[in-house]
Amino acid sequence: MDILEANQQVEYGRFADLERYFGIKPSAAYELIGRGKIKSAVIKKKGARSGIRVINLESFANSSEVLSNADEHRASTVPGGEA
Repeated sequence: MDILEANQQVEYGRFADLERYFGIKPSAAYELIGRGKIKSAVIKKKGARSGIRVINLESFANSSEVLSNADEHRASTVPGGEA
């Protein structure tokens, strides 16, 4: 079963959604965005200095490297070493 199957209409999400669905913290997500492994965009009003970064959840779910990194990250943060 696809992780996002229940929420097929959800294409983009925020960092809280990444953590909820995949267990990835914002710092790890920024690293993956910087390496071009997942797609993201910043939504802001015209002339604004800052905005809201959204992550393409489907690109995240479809990347096997990203998901394996997520599994490794979860295993390293769970007491006992296994998710």
